[in-house]
Order: sequence, then C-alpha cells, then structure tokens
Amino acid sequence: MDRKDLKGRLLDVIDQAKRFLDLHLYTPHKIRGFEPEPQPELPPEALREAIVNAVAHRDYTIHGPIRLFVFTDRIEVHTPGKPPNTVDEEAMRAGVHVVRNPHIYARLSDAGLVTRAGTGVRRIIRLVKKATGRDVEIKIRDFEVLLTIPRKRLGEK
Repeated sequence: MDRKDLKGRLLDVIDQAKRFLDLHLYTPHKIRGFEPEPQPELPPEALREAIVNAVAHRDYTIHGPIRLFVFTDRIEVHTPGKPPNTVDEEAMRAGVHVVRNPHIYARLSDAGLVTRAGTGVRRIIRLVKKATGRDVEIKIRDFEVLLTIPRKRLGEK
C-alpha cells in the first residue's frame, strides 16, 4: 500500500513512523457509555516497540534509512545491519539483549521510550499474537533485519 523511509533525528524518526502508521492502520471505535473507545487494529505498544528497537539496534555504520512498509496483510520494518555479536532470531525471541548503541539507548531511555532490556521482542510477539492470532516473523539477512507484523484481514474479527 505504502512505504516510508525513516531518517533524521532519533525522536523525529519515531514520530514519523507513528504518524505514518496512524495514517494507514484502522482504528475503529466502540461506544462505551458516552465516549468512543478506540479499538486499534494492532497494539500501539507493539508498533512503538518495533520502531524503537529499529532505532536503538540498527547498525549506524550502514548508510540508509529504516524502511517501513504497510501492506494489506502485514507491516514490515527493515532495520539496516545484522544484530550485534552472535544474536540470531532464536536469541531475539528469547529476549537476549546486546546494546549496540549505548548512547542512543540511553537517549531513548531518557525519553521514556525503552522498557526493561530484553523484553521488547517478546512483548511484540505476545501482543501481536493476541491481536491477530498470527506470529511475528523475524528474518536476519546479510544487510538488514526484517520484522514482519501480520495484520488482520479486512472484516476479520
């Protein structure tokens, strides 16, 4: 459907991603009492965690943006570079945490955007599974990490 190359200052990248996803994802409302209650298609906490992880753990020696794709059936977050050290998909799913960029991680922590180290990917997986009934995919390629977040199909409950 659309794509966004995320580049610029740390917090601006996260804001760009949020605005882009808000533009493309469904947020139907249910009325409870007198107020509409938003029912987002995907958990905002999972989306925030995916973007913050991309910013915190990318390889900044590789010139290029974090790329965000919105498809009808999934969201893809492409993060430049492989994970540091010997971190692989299994280690990421298990919560192994290796800080590649300690100064960036500290800045994101100061902004209140990071949670306990090593819990992010597991939280994304749990929240997305609960919301969609589907699993998150993680692929480590030669030049990037690809995180695929499934979407519900239109009309699916």
